[in-house]
Amino acid sequence: MIINIDEDWRLSSDPEQWIVQERKNYTSKDGNKYDKWKNIYYFTSLDNAVSSLYQRRLRLSDADGIVECTAYASNLCKQLSTALKPLIHINLPEFISEHENKDTTC
Repeated sequence: MIINIDEDWRLSSDPEQWIVQERKNYTSKDGNKYDKWKNIYYFTSLDNAVSSLYQRRLRLSDADGIVECTAYASNLCKQLSTALKPLIHINLPEFISEHENKDTTC
């Protein structure tokens, strides 16, 4: 199964695990550009994969200060909720707050 989050991030699965993947851009020796999905993290539960993806993207954001960080986090929650809605019905902000580490700095 593949769940596209946006053009650069997705969740994939196999019978044993969930995988957080990031699109990476490469250039071949002959100068042709191509994309490849890179496996970032592996999880046995979808809950942990979603939480990890949320945390990673929050940490990698360009948000500067608490106001921008909060706005980015809110938009990220909406994006994840939209991508996951066909699969699960969770209150993502509540879910994230239950599963995240207490360090929520950008």
